[in-house]
Amino acid sequence: VDDDPVIQELAKTTFEQAGCQVQVFSNGRRFADSFSPSAFHLVFLDLMMPEMDGFGVLQNLQSRFAASDLPPIIVFSAVSRRDSVVKALQNGVKSYLIKPLKPQQLKAKAIEVLKIDFV
Repeated sequence: VDDDPVIQELAKTTFEQAGCQVQVFSNGRRFADSFSPSAFHLVFLDLMMPEMDGFGVLQNLQSRFAASDLPPIIVFSAVSRRDSVVKALQNGVKSYLIKPLKPQQLKAKAIEVLKIDFV
C-alpha cells in the first residue's frame, strides 16, 4: 500500500519473482475498503498517503478486526522520526523499514516476519 508507483512496482516485481501473488493499492482508503483478513498473508504499508494515511489504515483495521485476524504489517516509509516508528509499533506493526528500499530488504524483512524461505 503506497502512493508511489515506483515503490509499488518494486514490491510487486520483487514478490512476483519469488512466486507470490501481489495486490497493489495506491492509497490507504482503497486498501482499507477492500481489506479481508483471509485475503492477505503480509502487508507492506506506507505512512504518508492521500485519502487515508498509514496510521488511519491501522486504526481502521483495528476497529474492525481482532488483532489475531490481521496479517503481519510492515511499514515502509521515508518517515524515520522516532515517535512515528514507536507509534507504528504500538499500533500493531511487526516491523519498520526506512525508504529508499532495495528488493533484498523487502524479501529479508518478509522472511524475518513470516519465518519462511523464498526459493
